[in-house]
Amino acid sequence: MTPTTSLVLVDLQYDFFDAVRHGDTGRIAKAACLPGVQRIVAHARAHSWRIIHAITCHKDRSTMPYYLQRRGIQSYCMAGTDGVEIVAELKQQGDVIIEKQQYDAFEGTELDNALEDSQSVVIGGLATDCCVLFTAQTAANKHRMDVYLPYQAVSASTVESYMVGLSTAEKSFAAVVDLEKLLQAGEPNDTLATDVAHYQTLEDEMRPWFLSELEFLEHFKRRNTNANLSVAAWLEKYLEEKSPTMKADS
Repeated sequence: MTPTTSLVLVDLQYDFFDAVRHGDTGRIAKAACLPGVQRIVAHARAHSWRIIHAITCHKDRSTMPYYLQRRGIQSYCMAGTDGVEIVAELKQQGDVIIEKQQYDAFEGTELDNALEDSQSVVIGGLATDCCVLFTAQTAANKHRMDVYLPYQAVSASTVESYMVGLSTAEKSFAAVVDLEKLLQAGEPNDTLATDVAHYQTLEDEMRPWFLSELEFLEHFKRRNTNANLSVAAWLEKYLEEKSPTMKADS
């Protein structure tokens, strides 16, 4: 069987963007990745990549990571709640959904089986210093896959967390790439893998990009302050406003 490219989207669920009800885990900054994710999803569908959503789903507090339980972190992504749902604009019938309870999307799941014929894995979502980082490490080191992290399709709670995660991944197990170059290439390849973002590139390009997205988000949030606006509706409006500023991916 010919190896395929798979797109793994990690934790793109409403609770992780809800800073009001889920202040321990929800952050407005995390939404910075969503426009880029929307673009890579459209590209993946057009190129017949397998699309896998690795989502967090807890039955109760006992299934949360032990460290978070011990710290008293508020419950999140509980089964049966609205917050566990994937951002609607990113999913489609036929996508594979993997439920996880730990940071690494491979731990206790069937993700390895879902990726068994994939040599190249593109990962987007949340967060560069946590679940994206651990999932990418396992894909590369344990399953010997070529892992690509488009820096405009991942995010974290703060710019410091974002940078730490990307620099750690780039140093040890993943190619941190420009989404534009990936879309132009069509498929992940050796050229992209050697065009890795080294430390200075991270500082000169990726930090300013993330900071500019945060500034846009803060302005957008102020312009759309409405106590009755749900997280789902807020994110939908954000993507609608952000999409016209993007280049076509055809």
